[in-house]
Amino acid sequence: MNGMMAVTKKEQVRIIAGLFSPAGVIAAVRRLDIRVIHAILATILLIAVTGIGGRMIITNASVKEGPNALERYYTSITIEDCDTLWDIEARYNTGAENKEQYIRSIMQMNHMSSDILYSGQNLIIYYYGQPQTN
Repeated sequence: MNGMMAVTKKEQVRIIAGLFSPAGVIAAVRRLDIRVIHAILATILLIAVTGIGGRMIITNASVKEGPNALERYYTSITIEDCDTLWDIEARYNTGAENKEQYIRSIMQMNHMSSDILYSGQNLIIYYYGQPQTN
């Protein structure tokens, strides 16, 4: 068999499971046929690309279709005394998204681990509006 060792399906499963440890990677590469390695890498790449592409499509989608479609626009705001994320949500989210999801998205976009805001702080926020026509 051209100097290559035959690997059973059971052993392939065990090897693939071992890929999640550094020692498993080295052992798996030594044992697997190059075609199996290519198939595994292609599958991982396909899953990653599909996940990222799907997320981008969802993120950039309009809220509604047709003549009343709303597009997402981004802007930067400066926090004033006593502003809260809920105030910002009430001001900029015109009902296109649920409150909790909007606040979570703003926190994620701004790398916030807490909902505490400081006067003078800048935040990237988004709002929905009618598409601009030229």
